[in-house]
Amino acid sequence: MKRTERTTGRPDMLGRRESDKQRPAEWQIKETVLERYPQERDRIRLQEIYDDLMRESMARLEGTTEYVGLFQKVGDLDPAVKAHIIAERQDELLRIAESQFRLEYTANRDDLTDLLNRAPFAERFGIAREKMLGEESALKKDMAVAYIDLDHLKRINDKYGHQIADQMLELVGTRLNNVIRKNISDAAGRFGGDEFVLLLSHMGRDEAKAALTRIYTHLANIVIVGEGPDGTQNIRARDLSTEPFTETTNTDGPRILERASFSVGCKVIKEGTNRESMEDLDTILKRAETAAYYMKHHHDRGGITIIDRVDVDGEGNETTYGKTYKLDVGSDGEFYEPDGEGIAVDISMEGKMDRDRVQKEVRESLNRTLGCVANKKGNAFTEEIREAMDTITDQVYEICYEQAA
Repeated sequence: MKRTERTTGRPDMLGRRESDKQRPAEWQIKETVLERYPQERDRIRLQEIYDDLMRESMARLEGTTEYVGLFQKVGDLDPAVKAHIIAERQDELLRIAESQFRLEYTANRDDLTDLLNRAPFAERFGIAREKMLGEESALKKDMAVAYIDLDHLKRINDKYGHQIADQMLELVGTRLNNVIRKNISDAAGRFGGDEFVLLLSHMGRDEAKAALTRIYTHLANIVIVGEGPDGTQNIRARDLSTEPFTETTNTDGPRILERASFSVGCKVIKEGTNRESMEDLDTILKRAETAAYYMKHHHDRGGITIIDRVDVDGEGNETTYGKTYKLDVGSDGEFYEPDGEGIAVDISMEGKMDRDRVQKEVRESLNRTLGCVANKKGNAFTEEIREAMDTITDQVYEICYEQAA
């Protein structure tokens, strides 16, 4: 039988979907079940799946093709018996709905951090944009997109190993999932490696700055600790916000070996931006990434750069201006402006395309060498060489950045 089409539609002014208005009261999932899903959007999605299953099931029950025993159609049953069958089927369909939801959830999430992958994050951005546009042709509220780069991840990985690096990434994911607002179209994602992204709805420049400095302060509580005389025993990553401890003078006691640092860039899409002129997500993220790299390579990481404006000259050349806020290490979450208070500077990162070109040429050259090795030595040896070549490529890329800075 053809599956019943969903009728969820766009939420109305009260946030209700068409399916909410059509749903019988007895279909509403019990609060004791919904408590397992703290995010409102997850509750809505679970209810949507359950509603679809119930509609299809009820259509079959009311039809003429389903029988109980050998002769009696379900539609002809005594109402009490029919109600009992429906109640049993509701429990079964709820279990199926939860299983389907978990499959969807897993497919949309990064395995390590539980943050959104690129495609569902882009979908969330599109939904937020349409909500803010509504029936109008321009945004009714500001919204911000942030790019967050975990500094020194490769060095941490090389020094402490994959397990510790993964622990840090997992803690970042947990912290970002905890700080986003659950009942608004905010979102947090990981696009691979050390790259994280945030969508902050209904936030202008000042609100985004306040939110990002607060988020950064929380993230800065992620550390690597070790024990023993040289700090090499029981090494692990921990979040001091949830696992505080005091360093002791005891040489065998726990000590902080490394503190997490981040380079953050942010682009605000301003209220009044026309639908036709609004940049797509990839372009917005690229601008936020440029701001983060300005922080990384002009101010030695550890802070936030928010794009102030983008000027375009008569020939179509762009110049991006931003304001930077650097964490005052050792302070209680205080930030200062290294470029001067209230001053927006050119953060366009001139020469970045040259660095990208150099990295690409180096990688292509190394891959050609790798192909020759594979032909002569086989794949087992190839993997060892590949790791060494990746290291060399990263080092060349860093040198390119330093020369351009």
